[in-house]
Amino acid sequence: PDGERALVAANEFEHALEPGILLPPLSFAAYFLNRRDVERALRAIEPILEDLEPQFECYEEEEKDYSEIFRQNFKPISLQHWLIKASWHKNKPKKNQIELAIEPGMAFGTGTHPTTRSCLDLMWDVTKELSQNKMQPNKSKKDSSKETADGSGKSTALDFGCGSGILAIGLKKLNIDEVWAIDIDPLAVAATEKNAEENKVEINVSLHASKMPLVDLIVANILRNTLIDFAPSFHKWLKPSGHIILSGLLLEQEKEILETYKKVLGVTLVKKIEAAEEGYTWISLWLKR
Repeated sequence: PDGERALVAANEFEHALEPGILLPPLSFAAYFLNRRDVERALRAIEPILEDLEPQFECYEEEEKDYSEIFRQNFKPISLQHWLIKASWHKNKPKKNQIELAIEPGMAFGTGTHPTTRSCLDLMWDVTKELSQNKMQPNKSKKDSSKETADGSGKSTALDFGCGSGILAIGLKKLNIDEVWAIDIDPLAVAATEKNAEENKVEINVSLHASKMPLVDLIVANILRNTLIDFAPSFHKWLKPSGHIILSGLLLEQEKEILETYKKVLGVTLVKKIEAAEEGYTWISLWLKR
């Protein structure tokens, strides 16, 4: 990156080294357009990593199209209920699979990380329950209007920190009537809009939660600190009998997250999925009010 964006590398280091997230990586590579930006980034990074006594190496690299390299190495992913592929893949979904066409790019979420796959599995379970509840005509008018703040009776969901939009698109293909997708990164918003168009679904995508009704389901595949910080917001956005899927968490963070969400949202744990990768055990939680 150029100019001020060169300091993004320092921010990434600082977040990665926050207590309770991840151990420092053994190696880290960042690419800059010029040496001036390298020097600025180093000045920002060195104080953060001082105790680790890192070694820095700077050299010129032949310019490559890393997006194209990733495209070439991105293979279709076949899960129990899902087929995740790029638009150029010829693979067809099996009888009980839903196809998700995702363009590999700069936004997180191509199905390769275990937290994304676990969220997709939990979304399948939650939407089945929502569908069953929707077919039960035993609610009074008073209860129904309380549950659907917009009075429409439509099922609603939010993908918070949408990245590529893979989860939002999955929600739409699971027959959620209205889906919102939010991310603070403009690149993620653009990627979600592009992928939604590729999948021929309509999603409300934005950089912030505006004009969004109460939702039946919130899916948040992000990191611990953000999940803690946004618990009060999720409390305001979720319906009284709503569901929430939390992911991007390590096993040792489960207790703190559950205690926080039970206190703030009054939820109970319905299901947990654990997935190990590269020495970490990631967890995804389905919580219900």
